[in-house]
Amino acid sequence: MKTYCKILIKILLILIIPSLLAITAHIYSLNYLQPIIDKAMALHPVVDSKNYGNLIVTLATITSILPTIGTVIVYFALYNHISNYSLFSKIAVLTVTILLIKGHFIRQFIMNIAVGNPIQIALLQELEVWVPNLILCSFIVIGEVLYKQFIKKIVTCENV
Repeated sequence: MKTYCKILIKILLILIIPSLLAITAHIYSLNYLQPIIDKAMALHPVVDSKNYGNLIVTLATITSILPTIGTVIVYFALYNHISNYSLFSKIAVLTVTILLIKGHFIRQFIMNIAVGNPIQIALLQELEVWVPNLILCSFIVIGEVLYKQFIKKIVTCENV
């Protein structure tokens, strides 16, 4: 029974309380900060995504490395647990983990429907997130597998 109690306390401390605090902060920001943001942005036009210029595309491209670095860190943190999995399973675990962290594995889909979006639209909205993350995770895993199986064996950096 002691182990069961410890598990419950651990779940409370690392899952339930942080989740409640995060959703409270989210609701607070929606109710308090969003009106301030909306008022300020009413006076400040934003570029439509169809009209992004070279500067915005360049900034997006350069800064895209940051979430990739985070995803690689998560992959290597998981690696000891999934190293014996198949390639497909490694990709699936990493992709689902990243989507869970971002709140886009099921949660955002449900919330998009809850706020009134038709199911088809909610699915399309999530595909905008799921597909790039699946591609990112796939190539991180494939890159690591290629490195271990081929590149590491044929490329030596001794003369560099």
